[in-house]
Amino acid sequence: MSELRWSVRTSFFQYLAGLRDGRASVSDGATLTADDPQLVVYPADPDRSDDDVLAFRGDLRLSGHGGLLFVRLANPRIKLRTPAVLSVDDPLTEDGSGPRLDLVTLRLAADDEGGWSGTDVKLTEAGVGLFNHVYAAGDAFDPLIVR
Repeated sequence: MSELRWSVRTSFFQYLAGLRDGRASVSDGATLTADDPQLVVYPADPDRSDDDVLAFRGDLRLSGHGGLLFVRLANPRIKLRTPAVLSVDDPLTEDGSGPRLDLVTLRLAADDEGGWSGTDVKLTEAGVGLFNHVYAAGDAFDPLIVR
C-alpha cells in the first residue's frame, strides 16, 4: 500500500471552483494531481497502519465565501470492517488533537492491481456538520482507490 486516491465529491470541487475565492490547498504530503485537479493523493503512513487500519498522511483544505466555507480533511484512515469507515483528524483543531471524525462509510474490495477499491461511499451522520449540512447522512461521495 502506498497511497489513497480520492476526489471526495466531484460536485463539491466543481462548486468550489465556481466561487470567486474558492480554494483547495494541500500540505503535509497530500497532493492534487496535475491531470485531475479534483483528485487528492494521500501517501501511506505505515507507522500508523496495522492489520485493522490503513493510514495515510496529508492535509486537504477547501475554503471559500470569505472563510465561511471551510472543510479540512487531514490524515485519513480506513478502518477495515464491514462496512469500512474512513475517518479524518478532528477538523475543529489545528493539530487534530481532538477525536477523529468518522466521515464516510464504504465497501472495500481487493482490485486486480493489488490494491483496494472503495465503492458505495456514503457520508456519515457525524460528517454532515463538516459540510455545513449541505449533504445528508447517506449521500453518495466519490469512490476511492488505495494502491
